Amino acid sequence: KGRITTTNGTSVNGSNWKTVNFDEKKTVTCTFNHAIIEGNDNIISGIRSNDGTTFAGSNSSEGVIRNLILDDIIISSDVNVGAFVQTNMGVIENSEVKGGSIICIGLADVCAGSIAGVNGDGENGGIIRNCLNYAIISSKGKYTGGMIGKVGVKGIVHDCINYGNVKSEGSYVGGVIGYSYVIVSNLTNYGNIVT
Repeated sequence: KGRITTTNGTSVNGSNWKTVNFDEKKTVTCTFNHAIIEGNDNIISGIRSNDGTTFAGSNSSEGVIRNLILDDIIISSDVNVGAFVQTNMGVIENSEVKGGSIICIGLADVCAGSIAGVNGDGENGGIIRNCLNYAIISSKGKYTGGMIGKVGVKGIVHDCINYGNVKSEGSYVGGVIGYSYVIVSNLTNYGNIVT
């Protein structure tokens, strides 16, 4: 507890994982490619982004994010967005967005969710399991979910619970997932959905 470790030998103190404020032009975030990020049940709070920058960018097919809590996040984007990643092709498990908001102002096929904008991209799989969300999602994009905007043809999602409210002007809106090409299992939504 107290540290976040990765397979690439890097270790960062969770309390020092910072991004700059909204009035800045750029956002600072930590990105680990092809790494296992072990959160050790730490809470990272105060992530701020107005350019769609997320906790880990996009999670590759070899990437794993687990046992991590994000809190007090405010992310605004006009592209695919999720608090953890924009696109997940690896594994995100046993993790939570404890509070905050995700605002997606992008139109057309833009995807928004608290965990990931997209889970599984084309022929690449993506697994999201045992995750929770309490953040508020607000989007103008086509695909909006409390946790995942869109699940691809090889994506897997199970055992997730959404408590966050979802508001969307888009076509596909859901409490946990906005749109899925595959069968998902054991998902529960307690949030309000406004379209």
